Amino acid sequence: MGTTRDLVDYNTFNVKTALSLHYKITDSVETVVSSNYSTGSTVYQGDNRYRLDGVQFFQHKLEFKQEGKSETWIAWQDQFIEDNLELLPGLP
Repeated sequence: MGTTRDLVDYNTFNVKTALSLHYKITDSVETVVSSNYSTGSTVYQGDNRYRLDGVQFFQHKLEFKQEGKSETWIAWQDQFIEDNLELLPGLP
């Protein structure tokens, strides 16, 4: 009988990057557009083991700032998971 090592690649990797654009509308008002991206692979274990391969996260933010006042912003996030592998019961 095989083991989980026969079915799952336990090597992991992670890559992250971020980009932002700041623009001063006036001396006291600034707008910021920012994006974050990450991708990678790992093995997630809860009740079962899952191979997350090619996981991608996108986060974006649009923000308005004014000196002496609170910030106004909106943010959103997307997630993509390409492959999940649920191991068969009974494997060590």
